Amino acid sequence: MATDCVMCGKAFNGTGSSAHIADVRLFPLCCDCHVQSDQDPQSVLIKYPRLFDQSRSTPMATSMPSFVSDTQSHVIVTGIHMPFGSMVTLMVKWAIASLPAMMMLAIIGCLVWWFTLAVLLGTLGGILKN
Repeated sequence: MATDCVMCGKAFNGTGSSAHIADVRLFPLCCDCHVQSDQDPQSVLIKYPRLFDQSRSTPMATSMPSFVSDTQSHVIVTGIHMPFGSMVTLMVKWAIASLPAMMMLAIIGCLVWWFTLAVLLGTLGGILKN
């Protein structure tokens, strides 16, 4: 199904993406226009003033077509393109973020071990007394 980009008018396949500039949601956008609106929204305001005309603009809640917002979508990620340095940074942040969780799990594990040991010692102490 071909869709026309609201900015450049180019036909593309798929549902497209959206951008939010100056309280106006632009939808559908082709990949090129989406990148342009993310990198330089000021140039979009200057180059496409018709998109931001008050008579054309619709409120944010109703500007997305119902066939997009009402249906569930399933996404399958087949690959991620990420620079090596960014990936290393992400993994270091994950490792640092996991430290508090590991400390909490260690404390809970110690408490469970001490409780189990106390119950076993109490039970064995009672058996050995008799």
